Amino acid sequence: MKQQTYSKNIILILAASFFYFASPMLVTPLITGFSGSIGASAGVMGVIGGLMNLCSLFCRPFVGNLADRISKYRLSFIGAVLMTVACLGYMTASDPYVVIFARMINGVGFACCSVCMSTWMCDMLPKEKIGSGMGFYGMMNALGMAIAPAIGVSIYQMMGISCFFCFSADVFRLYHFDYSIYF
Repeated sequence: MKQQTYSKNIILILAASFFYFASPMLVTPLITGFSGSIGASAGVMGVIGGLMNLCSLFCRPFVGNLADRISKYRLSFIGAVLMTVACLGYMTASDPYVVIFARMINGVGFACCSVCMSTWMCDMLPKEKIGSGMGFYGMMNALGMAIAPAIGVSIYQMMGISCFFCFSADVFRLYHFDYSIYF
């Protein structure tokens, strides 16, 4: 049964999507410099910078098929766990290969969450409101991606790299557990 355009669950998905996009975008402006500080060459730093998105791109078709067969909540939860594990991997990394592996994990988690949350949102919207509802969904995503890099750099400058990665992991976990009790 479809819900109202701005029901409690839809508002929670919108808020969740803001934090979901904000978490990896906290990391994006700093991950290449961090990789260089632990020994990555310029080429490897470039690969690390784009690896999460590349992995996410290739995983989305598989995750989409999986989302049609299993619970979107379960797959979103798995994605949240993978993204948290990736942030913890960054925090403990002592060489660039650990960061590469963590970026790949982050990409798989990102694919799981993005596919599930967008289809979840579409499933909740009335058919005649899918365009406007998804417009708001996209706006929340863009807002998270626009604000998070500045916040991430500020946290890094104030508290250091370990606190920064810990904060990034916590932001993502908090959103998932806050909205998940409603579904």
